[in-house]
Amino acid sequence: VERFMQSAEGRISVWALARQYSNIPLINPAHFQYQTWPGQEQKAILASLFSQEGEENYKRIVEALGNSYPSSSSPVGTGFSFREREAMIDDMVRTTGVKGAPAYQNFDLLIIGGGAAGVAMAWLASLLGFKVVLLEKGDFAQGTSSGSTKIIHRGGIKYLLVAWKFAFKGEFKQARENLKLVIATSKQSDIIQRLAPDLVQRILTNVVITKGGQFNRLEAFVGVWGYYLLSLLRGQIYPMPKFYFTSESIKRKFPYLDTCRVKGVFSIWDRQTDDARLVFGFAKAAYLKGVKIISYAEVTRIEEDEEEGFFEIEAKDVIGNNTFNLKARKVINATGPWIDKVRKELLGRNHSLLRLNSGIHLDVYPKIADTNFAFTASDGRLIFALKRKESDLEYTRIGTTDEERKSPDELLPTSREVKYLVEEVKRP
Repeated sequence: VERFMQSAEGRISVWALARQYSNIPLINPAHFQYQTWPGQEQKAILASLFSQEGEENYKRIVEALGNSYPSSSSPVGTGFSFREREAMIDDMVRTTGVKGAPAYQNFDLLIIGGGAAGVAMAWLASLLGFKVVLLEKGDFAQGTSSGSTKIIHRGGIKYLLVAWKFAFKGEFKQARENLKLVIATSKQSDIIQRLAPDLVQRILTNVVITKGGQFNRLEAFVGVWGYYLLSLLRGQIYPMPKFYFTSESIKRKFPYLDTCRVKGVFSIWDRQTDDARLVFGFAKAAYLKGVKIISYAEVTRIEEDEEEGFFEIEAKDVIGNNTFNLKARKVINATGPWIDKVRKELLGRNHSLLRLNSGIHLDVYPKIADTNFAFTASDGRLIFALKRKESDLEYTRIGTTDEERKSPDELLPTSREVKYLVEEVKRP
């Protein structure tokens, strides 16, 4: 592994990421393709998002949106830069420093954490009319939200295959649970595609069925057609899937695959995005709706006043080294894998809510294939090898692993993880 990492052919950059899961739909309001609100299609989108909250919230959101919104051509940085950050910090510090006594700006909601979940909640809360402040101790999307595989699954082909596998075994309860997950992820990816078309691109993914792997060709064939029909039912028009089940067709189409280990390949369409830019779009849209959204601002103290029904918060400007105070009716801890650490340090709550797992990607320069692959690893995990391009640099992103961790601050990739991905990607 060390020789491979040091070789010119295998120059690798490794990012470790801590997984966090959220039910918040990944919407980027800064890149809406619509110039006016609300049209019929936009109403349908909003209704599907907030149906559980009822018609009242839907009306409030539509009213809050008004008649215009940033167009897809509007650059994310416009009107949301370090100058606006400094102005927000100055305003908070100026309010705090009245005659040396603590003074507080009052908010309905404080959100700690500037990842995908935090900024999405800040935007949604602002549309509902709440006065919101979001504080992030580092940069926006600096953790999990910028370290993903960059795939937006149209419905999760893996889970659909698993659903069919359970169904063939007669285990219908497990099949139904996996199918529900497929439908939920498909719905969310539809929303992203409609609202952020300039951040979502179609990609063709070739899923490799290995001999001795988790799925056989019949399960794959039925699962893929089910996946395709589900896409059609949701209005997603894609070319039909293609199947390569003979050694001759596999060798002709994918000459770099080992036909002694591969018993089939099927090609399906999926979606990819720029996850960090998606988060910055959220942040800008929240700021434009009046949210004080501040990076490099660390919360250092939280005290709850149960009688008055609010929290007193002290925060520090990491760059300018100033402190400021604020009050909030509610506090949302959206720090992802740092949730337990924040609860312990700021609230004194020692019981853990999370079991931390992390994964790594290997970015291999130059690219090792001209197309995108997904294949089942020896332990049953689905591994992606995706062609990526940033500016003029083309590379292959391989991932991901799954390792239990004790702390989110200890995310250096291990030699075992690197060796695992290198060996697995060599198998097919």
